[in-house]
Amino acid sequence: TRAQAERIHVGPKTRGFDTLATDRDYDENGRERNAYWSVIAWGDFQLGANYEVTIDESLRDTLGQSFTGKQTFDIGFVEPPPSLALDASQGTFVQANSARAGIESRHVERLRVRAAVLDDATHERMLGEPLAKLEWPSKGAKLFDETIDPVHQGKFGWASTELDLSKFTGSRPGVVLFEASVDSLLPRAANRSFPSPERGLVQITDLGVSMVGSLPGGWIRIARLDNDKPVVGAEIELIQSAGGERRVIGKTDAEGLLALPSSAKLPDTPLIRARKGDDEVLVAIAALHRSDSNSPSLRVGESARVTLTSERRLYKPGEVVRAIGWATVASPY
Repeated sequence: TRAQAERIHVGPKTRGFDTLATDRDYDENGRERNAYWSVIAWGDFQLGANYEVTIDESLRDTLGQSFTGKQTFDIGFVEPPPSLALDASQGTFVQANSARAGIESRHVERLRVRAAVLDDATHERMLGEPLAKLEWPSKGAKLFDETIDPVHQGKFGWASTELDLSKFTGSRPGVVLFEASVDSLLPRAANRSFPSPERGLVQITDLGVSMVGSLPGGWIRIARLDNDKPVVGAEIELIQSAGGERRVIGKTDAEGLLALPSSAKLPDTPLIRARKGDDEVLVAIAALHRSDSNSPSLRVGESARVTLTSERRLYKPGEVVRAIGWATVASPY
């Protein structure tokens, strides 16, 4: 029970020490019980100091049973392990703005950054695949390799490093696969394990794609990401699957629109590529789906068909999210 948490002690005593039972248990009907699986303890513990945790003999579980086994444990406090993470690692960056990814690290003295600007075929093959399992491209890409010394902030070895992806594409549209890994750790983290490398895959483009589909047919709209103005004359290519057959199905009109074939006529794993000048964007049509509703306002046999999509997956704070969609009721009546 929650009161039983007070029977766990830590010595020597520290300022602000307290315990709390957490991870509540529930009965077979989903109702809360005064029963918990874990206990957390906090206080002004000191780095490098040793402490003794003691479980009082009077501690009992919810069945009244006493604690069995060792009742005293020695613990020490060490710094958290080195860490590495990417911020904004997948999606679309607006080419008109700065295309920058973030690298968050702890206890890292030097970073290694690899980047590959991908060609169309390589991008098709990698789109939607787990990046960590992909073999790093040796062809079909322009390769870069560099090291970065993070600037640490505060006294805990944290660093936030900005990575300008547009420098790899020459400030032009492109697709960048990038990887951050640890080259060396700070002396304070000597003999600690290196965190695993982190990868990202982003498209740098000014083209935003919105699509809706249905059995009768669908529409695709191409608009500029920076101002949502329609892109006239964007070439739309339908690709059967990565590396498979493809055909140009037309160009967008004055409203940036182009009709799509019936969803029944589309392949199982189709891709759409939109091109305008030297800019292009590749998206999977797998996002097109319908949602059924169990709304009480629907009659037996009826279902709601709803599709809502935005022009890209990734947004920065302050950017406008634009979406299009449709909704209808499929009815046998």
